[in-house]
Amino acid sequence: MNRLRRLLPFVQDQARIRAGANPHRAVPVGDPPPDFPLVPHAVAKIRLLSAEEQIRVLAKKHDISVARTALDDWADDVTRLAGDDVRFDEVQELVVALRRARVVDGVELTRLHSRYLDER
Repeated sequence: MNRLRRLLPFVQDQARIRAGANPHRAVPVGDPPPDFPLVPHAVAKIRLLSAEEQIRVLAKKHDISVARTALDDWADDVTRLAGDDVRFDEVQELVVALRRARVVDGVELTRLHSRYLDER
């Protein structure tokens, strides 16, 4: 039980890092137990996927491909006639296909699409 009490701050810190907290921010958690070496350089080397890579991985995992419908063409025509110039690239078309297939919920897909637009 005493060992678990010593481990708790270290485990909480690791959970914060996994949840997205900055691993380089000083958080007073105490020293890690001797049998659990702290390797912050390993955390810094984790490569996160870009939004485009995440979208492509999701599409491949669920066997989703871009398939335009007549409604897509109609929407493009209406948009063009309204004077707007909106053209989706392949990744944005995959976002639409993922939503149609209900692979990812709307909120998460909106976040992912927004991140993709920011990273472009």
